[in-house]
Amino acid sequence: VLSDEEFSEYLSRKLNEEVQEFLSEGTVEELVDIYEVLLAIIEHMGVTPESFGILRNQKLLERGGFSKRIFLDFIH
Repeated sequence: VLSDEEFSEYLSRKLNEEVQEFLSEGTVEELVDIYEVLLAIIEHMGVTPESFGILRNQKLLERGGFSKRIFLDFIH
């Protein structure tokens, strides 16, 4: 059984691994693996999936999402 710190480190490494596999293979199955790791991270942080969804929706309303494929390039 991992300590909280060890589990956090493991989840971070696992997320990186799954993202790399998705970037390499690009499959829906790899996205499922990423999603499972994200759910574990959310739970480990003490956040419920419901409150996470609320925060997601708030950010979506404030900043928009990706569904319209709009890319804004700001010149500084």
